[in-house]
Amino acid sequence: MFLVVWTDDGFNRMNDVIRDNPSRKREFALALRQINHQLSTDPENVGESREENDVRIMFAGEVSVFYRVDTDEQTVEIGDVRLRQP
Repeated sequence: MFLVVWTDDGFNRMNDVIRDNPSRKREFALALRQINHQLSTDPENVGESREENDVRIMFAGEVSVFYRVDTDEQTVEIGDVRLRQP
């Protein structure tokens, strides 16, 4: 199991997404549960890799999460969150 940690920027961005879309709180709660589960169990096989700075991206519904995996420390660091527009 990997420990999922949020940077201040990542946490603040997720907070902004939730605050700016109050009617979708339930949807975001489900997305956060999915994000935590997938990243804590198999972060290197979730989502897609990006070339810059070993960043990966995963999608949970309309939420995009940018993260890095440290296999030595068994941690996943979420650095940014964005809401994809349909």
